[in-house]
Amino acid sequence: MDQLREHQESYIQLRDYYSSQAYFDDLDFSNQADFPADLPCGVLSEDAVYDLLDEHFQMGVELLEIATKMIKER
Repeated sequence: MDQLREHQESYIQLRDYYSSQAYFDDLDFSNQADFPADLPCGVLSEDAVYDLLDEHFQMGVELLEIATKMIKER
């Protein structure tokens, strides 16, 4: 829970960036021939970010299920 709380703001920023025009502009630039080969650009990996977004969603569902059970079984 502490790690989730600690990284939630970073997650929100990544989620917002991933759905912004800036992301698509950066992705287009990264596919150009003059893009620096040594520039880290893992955030442009569509699969990795999509997987993270899905993981975050699934964790939220699981937390809701656990919380519901905890409240019902108090």
